Amino acid sequence: MRRIIVTTIICLVSLTSWLSESNRTHLSLGTAEGSWPHAMNTSTPNLYSLTRTSLADSSVVSPILIDFVFLKKTQSPDSTYFNVCKITNTTEKVYEGDLIITVPSNWKLLGEMDTRIKINPGETYYLPISAILPTTVNGGMAYPIDVTIRDRKDFYSQSCFVRIPVESDWTMQIERNTVYFNEYFDTQPLHVHLSNKGNTIELIKINFDVGKILTIEGYNEEDIYYSIPPGSDTILTYNVKRADLNPNDKASYSQIWKESLIIIYASTNNTASFSETIQYRDLENVFVNTRQERSSPLNIDFSIFNLLSSVQPRMNASAFGEIQFNGGHDLTYIVRARNLFQTNFNVANYYQLANSGTFNINYKYQKRFAIQLGELNN
Repeated sequence: MRRIIVTTIICLVSLTSWLSESNRTHLSLGTAEGSWPHAMNTSTPNLYSLTRTSLADSSVVSPILIDFVFLKKTQSPDSTYFNVCKITNTTEKVYEGDLIITVPSNWKLLGEMDTRIKINPGETYYLPISAILPTTVNGGMAYPIDVTIRDRKDFYSQSCFVRIPVESDWTMQIERNTVYFNEYFDTQPLHVHLSNKGNTIELIKINFDVGKILTIEGYNEEDIYYSIPPGSDTILTYNVKRADLNPNDKASYSQIWKESLIIIYASTNNTASFSETIQYRDLENVFVNTRQERSSPLNIDFSIFNLLSSVQPRMNASAFGEIQFNGGHDLTYIVRARNLFQTNFNVANYYQLANSGTFNINYKYQKRFAIQLGELNN
């Protein structure tokens, strides 16, 4: 029985030692010029405290302690990151080892770093770390910076974390706010432009408020979600057509302006939202251009007065019109004759003829000049 218990304890100790060696092998994969293969999402904030507390709570004191002034720090990509790494030699011997600093991909370290350090017993080596962040780095993520010291027998590693704040900057636009149907095309495309100029992925919710006389092909009145990466945009295309209604419903809904609208709503979880309205109209296919009578080439007016009285009836007549020629030439005329069959054309009433018969001829050319002949007004 004692042999079985001793054998079990030895197996457990061997398994723990193997796991420790495996973890060390994984941590030593970084090089001075290598890149960190992944970024850590801020939804797991416990990782910030695990690195620091693992050394403090450990019953075994490490001969080399690695710590940072800022174990976690929020940094904007438009500024330079700075931190100080403190490496302490807790042994009674001089320690020498290779220094390896690993930063995320596309991050650039500033200055020259020592590739090998030498620390006297009980002393602390201060390592300043400055880095330039790429402007395309995604926000809302925590990125690790790892410092590793390696000697011939062992190595020691510790990480600090840089959190990039979220900068949300997205918009929604449409091409036009009025769309026309005609007798040949009863389907029109609807284009929705989504643009993300921020530094984080935007999950945008799209829904439509569709009028009764319209329908969107493939839309079942459910929310639609689109994921837009940072620094990119996309165009969503839908087909809008007239709804299949009976003539009575179509005539009724056509009198309500809201039933010919499509309202587009776009929103995200950060309470940002946009809306656009599009009105759909039927394009008239027949147009009647009503022209005034005086614009016709020839118009005749004849009138009779005093038909039911004992006074002799009076008759007036006139002819007028407008003739439009090519090149901006315009000719208008009017001829009037009053009191027909009542005026005697003799010497005694010679001066009354001017009141009984008048005419006017007006010629214009492109508003440049005009010529009038006959009875002049004003």
